[in-house]
Amino acid sequence: MNSRGLTRRSFLRRCGWSAAGLIAGAPLLDASAVGARASRPPRRLVVLFTPNGTILDEFFAPTNDGSVQLGRILQPLAPFREHLLLLDGLTMGVTAIAPGNEHQRGMASWLTGQPNGEGDFCGGDACTSGRSGWATGPSIDQLVAQRHVGTTPISSLELAVRLEGTNNRHRMSYRSSAQPIAPDPDPNSVYKRLFGLSADKLDSQISATQFLSDEYKKLQQHVSTPDRARLQAHLEGVESIERRLHHGAADRRASASISEPKKLDKDAAANYAELTQLQLDMLVAALRTDSTRVASLMWSGATAKVLPVWLHGQSYAEFPFGSPMSTDFHAHTHEPYVDPSHARQAETRNKLLSIYRWYADAVAGLLRRMQAVVEPDGSTLLDNTLVLWGTELASPNVHTFDRMPFVIAGGSQFLQTGRYHDYAGEQHTALLATLGLAFGLPDEPFGHPDFARAPLHALLR
Repeated sequence: MNSRGLTRRSFLRRCGWSAAGLIAGAPLLDASAVGARASRPPRRLVVLFTPNGTILDEFFAPTNDGSVQLGRILQPLAPFREHLLLLDGLTMGVTAIAPGNEHQRGMASWLTGQPNGEGDFCGGDACTSGRSGWATGPSIDQLVAQRHVGTTPISSLELAVRLEGTNNRHRMSYRSSAQPIAPDPDPNSVYKRLFGLSADKLDSQISATQFLSDEYKKLQQHVSTPDRARLQAHLEGVESIERRLHHGAADRRASASISEPKKLDKDAAANYAELTQLQLDMLVAALRTDSTRVASLMWSGATAKVLPVWLHGQSYAEFPFGSPMSTDFHAHTHEPYVDPSHARQAETRNKLLSIYRWYADAVAGLLRRMQAVVEPDGSTLLDNTLVLWGTELASPNVHTFDRMPFVIAGGSQFLQTGRYHDYAGEQHTALLATLGLAFGLPDEPFGHPDFARAPLHALLR
């Protein structure tokens, strides 16, 4: 084959990278710099789920001119205003025809546009709030992922942080009706899937960064200066993940082999923040290497009962509180917090605001990571990735589905970003249809027939 006809994959093969090996471990390169066929960076989809709704009057800051104003919860996203779409006023009406409690119904519907079916999963303690089953349709992320089967090594990557169960409150991606996909909450498992199962040398416990470094030396002589920088940045990112998984083990590149990574207790609340950072790093690594183009991250699951021990009264100066975090997240949402003039309610409110702000910080951290990845055409990973952030409820104290808090970040190459939209009661299925259209699915309504809506074309370029 003439070198001008080389694809990225065949070019990497010629440089000694096996098709079943670390092709998935290399970042996207400017193939045109080495005589291969250049192409636009692919579009990616990332879905983020944070639990227990939000405090709406601290989340949205409505504007009449469509400009982006941020409530106090969303302040960490301020550096990304031009990359945001704040979607106010969407409702999940399909939950009204579903069985079970609100957390179950919301989790089943928010990505599928379908109700959950009948089943035996308890909605809460002792099943006092009802029972239900799995969602009755595929989720939009999986419909998009089906378009990439055979294109990328992994059609979709589902991650979690401290997953709290295995029922319908802890699944959001569905291949089809009643076929949920379990997210992986173990960074060690994800790491091995991305970097440790791709070559015999790695199976024998040689450090991924040692192996990558050796392979990159071969590759660097064939690529441009900007691509050398991409290779080095990726290597440093993988090394950072590996170092944290090994908790300060001796220099791995000084030895031919390493011991099994020390297990980070994936169920310990004390590790919640560290687990978050590791999973976000690996999500970005998976995207930048084109290992997948569809990824998701779920924190805890619906009705999250994690005790936020990593937060204290001065974590955020705007939201001080005096007593320690001694009650789990979900329990806090059912304590009175609406009246900030009442001392005890103000204390609870500030604890909740600290939790919600922390999740916004985590989302902002992901956006920073993605913005730092420069694609071969000069755009960034963030420019080419639609990040959808949502939850299972609107207001957690009253379990409503009106005015659902949806945020889109990134995707400025194909979305009209930097805008606030109030849809005043439109069904959220219109948003799901828009996501589908952005990734090549038909221009048609999405979801349950009684609640399906057409795409919101104004959001697309």
